[in-house]
Amino acid sequence: MYAGRNLSAEEIKRTKLKLSAAFLFFYCKYYKKTGYCCHYLARMNLETYSEGSHILLTLKVSDVNLLLDYDSFIRKVKEILVANDTEVVGETHHIFSNGSFTSAVILKESHLCIHTWPEFSQLTFDILLCNYFGDNSQKTENIANAVTEYFAGQIINEHKIKR
Repeated sequence: MYAGRNLSAEEIKRTKLKLSAAFLFFYCKYYKKTGYCCHYLARMNLETYSEGSHILLTLKVSDVNLLLDYDSFIRKVKEILVANDTEVVGETHHIFSNGSFTSAVILKESHLCIHTWPEFSQLTFDILLCNYFGDNSQKTENIANAVTEYFAGQIINEHKIKR
């Protein structure tokens, strides 16, 4: 089901591409200074669309203090993102009364989110990178691996989705 209608996979793909092209047009209209201009619309070959790479993880963490240290996490994740040639365009977070945190980092390519549960020694994390012109799968893997390494986490649950 897509927008209240039953559509074939091909119809969904075409609809997403049309919406993506419309988004890119308006993005270009208002953000020409970023270097992404409307001439890309003319060059965009919608038949060569590259799906986004989405990784969702649940990690078990030995050092609960890492699940309570938002400042260290955000510094580290920004280093990881720069090392993987991604651009942060926004970030928000909330620190709960028990010190756990939730954060969303908005990327030019999509997003990264984390939610920590120190009372269970766990966190959930997801990273989605998309690019119409290239495959970001390796970048997504690198970022997920680096975050897992930062927390010295044991993967409890992992989903990899192309979308």
